Amino acid sequence: MQRGRPPGALSAKRWGQSPWRYEARSLQLGREDEARAVFDELAVEGFRALPRDNEWLLGVALASEARSGLRDAERAAVLYQQLEPFERRHALGNPEGSLGAVCRYLGLLAQTLGRLDQAEHHLRTAIALNERMGARPWVAHSRFDLARVLSQRDGPGDRELALLELSLAQDICRELGMPALGEKAAKLLGDRPADGAREPSGQGRRVFRKEGEYWTVVFGTDAFRLKDIKGLTYLAQLLGHPGRELHVLDLATVAHGVVPRGAAPTPPGEDDLHPNDLAGAGPALDERAKAAYRQRLLDLEDELDEAVAWSDSLRASKAQEERDFLAEELSAAMGLGGRDRKPGSQSERARVNITRAVRAAVARVREFSPALASHLDATIHTGTFCCYSPDPGATSSWHV
Repeated sequence: MQRGRPPGALSAKRWGQSPWRYEARSLQLGREDEARAVFDELAVEGFRALPRDNEWLLGVALASEARSGLRDAERAAVLYQQLEPFERRHALGNPEGSLGAVCRYLGLLAQTLGRLDQAEHHLRTAIALNERMGARPWVAHSRFDLARVLSQRDGPGDRELALLELSLAQDICRELGMPALGEKAAKLLGDRPADGAREPSGQGRRVFRKEGEYWTVVFGTDAFRLKDIKGLTYLAQLLGHPGRELHVLDLATVAHGVVPRGAAPTPPGEDDLHPNDLAGAGPALDERAKAAYRQRLLDLEDELDEAVAWSDSLRASKAQEERDFLAEELSAAMGLGGRDRKPGSQSERARVNITRAVRAAVARVREFSPALASHLDATIHTGTFCCYSPDPGATSSWHV
């Protein structure tokens, strides 16, 4: 018969248990002193005595989760340094199983170290990687962890994003039968202010931010996510520059990544070229530019073929989108028989396409937030120059 409890890592090993798992289990059961004793033995000489076998990555992931619970910043820094080279790897042990993406554990360590922006980055990457692997339980855990990081940081829009992440984690818990994590998420959701204490729709914090293939949108009490489409990128640029008129060619350029996201497009001024001024201009693309476009199209064909062969759907989607855009631009610059078109037609084409894309994006928003869709209908103006014109007295700004 077993008597007492093993006091540390070496005893845990003698009792036929993995020290990593024993430590994590002790912490889950509230036996913090035992967890610390195990960890103290594991941490000798900066964990260098531990064998780099097929359990090492899984073990360090478990230890990292335990460190976040024990709030040991000094040793968390050591673990972070050792784990960082495996950032995009899968924490898998044989025969123990999977702990999901390593990014999650880097996020927990970064939170312990007080690096909240870094923690957010790691956890968002973990969500994307776990979703891609189909590891939905670890998606739920990563979303719950991200909600805690956002709540701790409490920056603009963080509270609403935290509630969204908790809600998404809780949905997975209900679907998969994960009551322990579901109860934790429910408790944090239950701690939020009552509806009457929250700011009215349209007057609270506003977020319109792209994260991977999805956009996170917060408008007053509405918080939701949307699958990426072109019109949402145009909306984000307009919302990020309230009151500024942006030419459709500037919008198209930023949306397709020629200018880094967050950089302001060139504002219109006295020297800006308007569509009517372009009738006598030269070709939309010179020979060097057309050659560069054609070469990039060939490269994209190879990249697309390789992505399809490797079953990399995300990479294939991005290559397809860029290829379609470049083909459209090249087609817009050349008329029948390969003759050059004047830039005026390119501007008009961009006006039509952007107007259509923005309307489609607002229609998608309306499915989740009629209040935000009505706000966009009243304040977004499209044409050759596009503009977001909110009420001058509004105090809330968008975080994009």
